Order: sequence, then C-alpha cells, then structure tokens
Amino acid sequence: MQNYSDMLDFEINFWVAEVTGKTADYCNSWADAGPVIQQASIAVCCFKNSLADAFPTAEGLMSNKFVSHPNPLRAAMIVFLMIKDKAIG
Repeated sequence: MQNYSDMLDFEINFWVAEVTGKTADYCNSWADAGPVIQQASIAVCCFKNSLADAFPTAEGLMSNKFVSHPNPLRAAMIVFLMIKDKAIG
C-alpha cells in the first residue's frame, strides 16, 4: 500500500481522477469530493479544535484505513485511495 499521506494535494487529485475518470479538485471542493465520499461510504468526522477523521464506514473506527488530517476532504480522499489501492497500485 502506498503512503498517500506523503503526497501533495495535486497528486492525490490525480490518483482520485484516475479511479473516478473525472478531473476535479477533490482535496478542496466539497462539490467534487462529496459524491466520491458518499459512493465509497466514507465517514468524515470533524471535531472542534482537532483534526478531521475519515474512515470506511464498513470497517469502522478500528480500520487500518483510518486517517486524521486538518483538511477533512484530503483525509477522505486518502481513505478513498487506500480502499482503491489495488486498482491504482
């Protein structure tokens, strides 16, 4: 599994676009990322004065695909790429 957390936003956007077939700003636009988050069943939890958490709802909080980041969309897109890792690896 690749370490998506080390990638820049444009690299994450590129790989998400490779999977979805649509170029967009997934790390910074709820309009672009929302459908991906919904279709992949990714939970995004934002807490006051804390990092946003994202994880696949089917695996829950104990998932090995759990990501925390200040940008909730970036966290969700990293989880998406982790779910689709075999498709892009």
